[in-house]
Amino acid sequence: MKHIFLIMLFPALVVCGQTAHKNLIFFNQEVDNAVIERDIDFLEKAFADDFVFYHGTGLIDGKKEWIANAKNVEVTYLQRQHDSIHIDLHKPDIFIVYGKLFVEKESKGGRQHYTLWYQRVYRKKKKLFEMLSHHTMREVDF
Repeated sequence: MKHIFLIMLFPALVVCGQTAHKNLIFFNQEVDNAVIERDIDFLEKAFADDFVFYHGTGLIDGKKEWIANAKNVEVTYLQRQHDSIHIDLHKPDIFIVYGKLFVEKESKGGRQHYTLWYQRVYRKKKKLFEMLSHHTMREVDF
């Protein structure tokens, strides 16, 4: 009887897990859309207070520094598009996201295109996601 209950419950758990994954994939893209749009209010809420951003160059930013980068009017992000996303769930509330991000930006130095592979860590807090860290694992310029 116990096994029958578990078999009946499993599809519901899978659907809940898939919904959380879909919501996180959407939120992950919304964070980068907010960078393009310079939506600082959204970014303030999306990043944890102790957020850390590890750049591919070795530079490390906290929340305050990364948001200052997003505010920088000398750089205009034209595109920040995610691809090849994989999510690991560490119950009850930690999600590790691996993916590829295509970036197109413009500055005084001209237009730049690059792809980076990343690891992002999110926590689900009161039904909302919050990014704890971003780590650029590899970056290729075009």
